[in-house]
Amino acid sequence: MALASLEDVKRVLRITDDNAARDAQIQASLDAIEAWAGNVLRLAKDGDSMDVQFDINEDATLYLPSPDVVVTKVKVYGYPGVSNSIMSPVELGLGDGYDLAEGGRLILRPSLGFTPFEGARAGRILGVYSRVEIFYRGSGIVPRAVTEGIALAAAGYWQEGPTLLQGLKSEKIGDYQYTAETNNDPATGLPGYWTRAMLFLQPYMAKARVSVT
Repeated sequence: MALASLEDVKRVLRITDDNAARDAQIQASLDAIEAWAGNVLRLAKDGDSMDVQFDINEDATLYLPSPDVVVTKVKVYGYPGVSNSIMSPVELGLGDGYDLAEGGRLILRPSLGFTPFEGARAGRILGVYSRVEIFYRGSGIVPRAVTEGIALAAAGYWQEGPTLLQGLKSEKIGDYQYTAETNNDPATGLPGYWTRAMLFLQPYMAKARVSVT
């Protein structure tokens, strides 16, 4: 799916006229940025899909395929018992077996267990699911923030190309680490294209599918 258009990039660059050779170069920069984005952004396609994860702690925080998907069902599988029989899946309920949080996170809620002797209090007995299936529905709509971020990144790549790498430093937002310009744009006084692009794209950047809680 196209994440931004040539016109989006030209708008960022404040270019209003048409020039075939220049526009072809801008389009090539956009294509390169979209190829990069295909590997690092969490964007769900239109329709129903399922995400499968293995060996998941009962209290794990899982990252959904995209922050804007609608979760329709969550199934979990235990490990076979001593008889090696295959355990049937259990469907978890929202607010009971799992919760949804900002940033496309699904938080599993562990069950309470009881110790075997009389008078013992209920406590957490954490286990591990052998398999977690997350059924979800994606809209297929590219968020406006992603379009703006891709347009900014493509504008910076076209305008500065390899020299963009000379003024970069490592930064970190939450659990996502990225590279940002050290200097502001001299024309506008604003942070450079790449820094502004990351502000838009950071919520959609691919993260580890399981977060340690």
